[in-house]
Amino acid sequence: MSRIIGYMLQLAGCLCIAWGVLVWGSFALVAFKGFIGTDGNEAGGELLTFLGALLLFCAIGFASMRYGSKLIVRRKAFGR
Repeated sequence: MSRIIGYMLQLAGCLCIAWGVLVWGSFALVAFKGFIGTDGNEAGGELLTFLGALLLFCAIGFASMRYGSKLIVRRKAFGR
């Protein structure tokens, strides 16, 4: 049972990273374009917020994948 949960956690982690990169990465790129276009006068706060959200989602996804991989590891049967 723990192996199934491990696989589901790994899948959830991959999806979390993919969603974070797709959504927050695109928002960060738009804010970065505004930040560069105004020579740094606007969109600095939004850029930091979006990059922070991107980093948070990637960290949560990576932690979920690591925990899932620890649950998948086969343990040797006793006496074999």
